[in-house]
Amino acid sequence: NFELAETDDARRAAMNDRPDPDAYVEKFKALAEANPDSPTGHSAWAWLVTYAPRNGELQERAIEEMMTKYPESIRMDQVCINLMYGNPTVKAMNRLQSLLDNSPHDSVKAAASFAMASLLNDATELKGAELDERMKQYYGEETLEYVNTFEPDPSRIESLYETIVEKYPDAKVQFVMRELDLAEMAESALFEIRNLSINCVAPDITGEDLDGVEFSLSDYRGKVVVLDFWGHW
Repeated sequence: NFELAETDDARRAAMNDRPDPDAYVEKFKALAEANPDSPTGHSAWAWLVTYAPRNGELQERAIEEMMTKYPESIRMDQVCINLMYGNPTVKAMNRLQSLLDNSPHDSVKAAASFAMASLLNDATELKGAELDERMKQYYGEETLEYVNTFEPDPSRIESLYETIVEKYPDAKVQFVMRELDLAEMAESALFEIRNLSINCVAPDITGEDLDGVEFSLSDYRGKVVVLDFWGHW
């Protein structure tokens, strides 16, 4: 119903009417365990990768089952996206590299590339951050251990996004109730890296001041400028 909805109100209604995944987690776990090494077990573990409680023991088990038993499955793209929404760790990076090297599917390679770039970016930001005890507990020992030995490499992140745009321009991944256009997302990330990062020249902006006089941001090049973006809806 969500995919057929044509208005925002219809989409919101479809979202509100969808079954609660939590009510089915144990049933899918039982189904997976009762059908090892079979298409049914494969489908059940793939479902649990996305819908089991995030970063919990069951999701970790589902990811490990998929990595071990079904590494060439096209549904490994779900593993990649869920790893992306986790924290950067040695285990996560090794899993993504394995899929990038060995998967026969372009969509999985694209998803692994995007997830790896995202986690490398997260690790780069964490590397220079001062974390209080609460944040350290949130990220956990595995992540902090990885970040402590991590050497930031912006060119590697940019290269991964470039690979998606150049080699997998048509790669799309269905995630929950959305279709992710990975090449489009990679292009957006590349634009941010190349135009909106610290030390980049700000993109030119034109507009009118309070007196209706047109101006451009480039008119103030060389001067200290404070930009205040705001709006009301």
